Amino acid sequence: MKNVLEINSRPTAGLQASMALGPQYTAFASTTAEAVASSAVSTSRLQFHGQIGQLSDQLYNSRASFKIAASMYAMHLDRGWRDILFKQVDQLMDPEEWDERDAPVSPESSLTFLRLLLFVKPGRRPSLGATDDGNLVAAWVAEKNRLTLICQPDDHIRWVLSTTSEGVAETAAGSTTTSRIPDVLTPYNKEQWFANAGA
Repeated sequence: MKNVLEINSRPTAGLQASMALGPQYTAFASTTAEAVASSAVSTSRLQFHGQIGQLSDQLYNSRASFKIAASMYAMHLDRGWRDILFKQVDQLMDPEEWDERDAPVSPESSLTFLRLLLFVKPGRRPSLGATDDGNLVAAWVAEKNRLTLICQPDDHIRWVLSTTSEGVAETAAGSTTTSRIPDVLTPYNKEQWFANAGA
């Protein structure tokens, strides 16, 4: 996994989960999925014709896929938030810093991350990282308490946390979906990570 720095998007399980936000969101998410899928096709063509292409081209396509999806979620993301996210993604996927053995962040993972933001509505921005197989990693730290969410395709989330409750140190981990993550984290005082603290 790359150090934390501070979309195929098939309308399947992810869009079914989004039904909780109403029909307008479902239609919106379906449109986003189609746009991101088109971007993914372009990346696939680059890989086929360019023998996986140049690393810089792959990372460019990955950054573009993220920004296309984020722009379509503009109504749900504050402009300042979006601009900083773009800077974080540009920094994360800088060709000069990227390990060529690692897969660029996938469009599917980017879309899961953006949907995650809609469900948890964090007041604090996460630090961003990436796994070596192309999944975005979002991390929040509150004093010594840490939450890490790995964004996998189709709205799947792997989570790991360490926190202190009533003076007792606890660690926990599991797998869930973007729509379920708020409920899953509630017993661990999720607001310690998500509440706005001027970040």
